[in-house]
Amino acid sequence: MARREALLEQAPERQRLSLGDAPRPVVEALKSLGRQQAPSRLWSVDPTLFTSDPDQEASIRSRLGWLQSPARMRAHLDDLSSFSREMYRAGFRRALLLGMGGSSLCPEVLASTYGSTPGFLELRILDSTDPDAVNHAAEWADLEQTLFIVASKSGGTIEVRSFEAYFFERCKERFGDEAGTRFIAITDPGTSLVELARQRGYIRVFENDPNIGGRYSAVSFFGLVPAALIGADLEALVGDAERMAVGCAPVVPSDD
Repeated sequence: MARREALLEQAPERQRLSLGDAPRPVVEALKSLGRQQAPSRLWSVDPTLFTSDPDQEASIRSRLGWLQSPARMRAHLDDLSSFSREMYRAGFRRALLLGMGGSSLCPEVLASTYGSTPGFLELRILDSTDPDAVNHAAEWADLEQTLFIVASKSGGTIEVRSFEAYFFERCKERFGDEAGTRFIAITDPGTSLVELARQRGYIRVFENDPNIGGRYSAVSFFGLVPAALIGADLEALVGDAERMAVGCAPVVPSDD
């Protein structure tokens, strides 16, 4: 409770919405959600809020881990900050994230919004199989200075694995058996990418909460590892997410 109160004290000012010609439908929708106890059921990961089909319940439960992600990721912030400094000391100055879809969306926003901080890495994203995009990324990624981030929730995304194979071969030509020391991976536990990283000697594998979908993964390893590498303020990112989570908690009245 003390943690919640502290977060609420730091919350931004309330936003006021102008509903124009649609106040009645919105008010009715809010009342309906209140009658269904939607907020408390969402936070308790109740699949019946979304479906009455028992066959779909497990699938829904496995996609709501993002609700707890800000609080859970707080325990990893010091480690991520240390890791980013370690990569800079190792001589890396650039990071190329190899991803598709949800695994690359947040890093792309971070790269375009924050850029990079002195003493940290410059980040770019490769999320297209267009030959020009791949060639452009290859020209930018100086092998002596580039850390490759292989990001795939399933671990088997064909485009990402193809990117990895291409850049790994380039690194192997330059570094031989040490090629894997230019790579890290972000994926779910137990995927084929975890095993590939072990075989190839990656620097590190960040195993993400498997109950978080790609497009909801900003405040998880998929978003925070790239954020740390460019020197973004992790405390601010996670703190804002925590305050929003508390502000949307089931104890908050629907009219707030």
